[in-house]
Amino acid sequence: MEFRAGGHRPIVEAARRAGLTTVAHVPDAFAEDRGHHVVAEAAGLAELGCDEIALEEGGRAATPIAVRRLLQDVASATGGAPLRVGLRERHGIGLVNALVAMKSGVRHFDTTLGGVDGALPAEDLLFLAGELEVASAVNRADLVAGAAELERSWVRPCQDGPIDSHTEGANVTDRLTGERLVDDMTEAERARAERVEAVLPALRAAAAKADEQARFPIEHVTLLRDAGLLGLVVPEEYGGLRGDAA
Repeated sequence: MEFRAGGHRPIVEAARRAGLTTVAHVPDAFAEDRGHHVVAEAAGLAELGCDEIALEEGGRAATPIAVRRLLQDVASATGGAPLRVGLRERHGIGLVNALVAMKSGVRHFDTTLGGVDGALPAEDLLFLAGELEVASAVNRADLVAGAAELERSWVRPCQDGPIDSHTEGANVTDRLTGERLVDDMTEAERARAERVEAVLPALRAAAAKADEQARFPIEHVTLLRDAGLLGLVVPEEYGGLRGDAA
């Protein structure tokens, strides 16, 4: 049974009566100004008898130093209670934070397939674990295949039938990807969307290669630069294309 920290005693007691395993999640745990509060909260959760305490990275980015310090402090305050960590991928530092967590003894991580919602991608974490000879019951190849299928289903939701060598990387519908996200596009928006569409196959290929090697796809910067898209969401007065987040 999983729950967020706060008003947790009745939940833990009810879970115990039902014979359930309890995992308490502490949000925004690695924020610089929350260290003392998180340690105290984790100690209270351990005293209640939670089976596992999950420390989550929130809106404020975690750093390797913050991860190491907090895990050491929490482990000391909780008497070595089992910990898990939920990290996010920011600026290519997510795996660095995961490495620090592993070296601090953490073996359970909250991840998502393909890094959905900005969380650390499960397949990247498994690649790191394999390089460190940390055993896992999960087959990474299956996750990579699942992430690729997820990407295809999101990028081309209107496609009928399986993708083969003749359709991979090609436009298989008459609608631009941007048109599936924005209704009633203006001519300027459509022109920008066409430029984005033209570079998508190369971006997908670079992303797949980077995923396989568990690294940041630095090629994306060059591809976007050469396509004139680095300024996509920059206002025109600053030399950009005045696009929006969508």
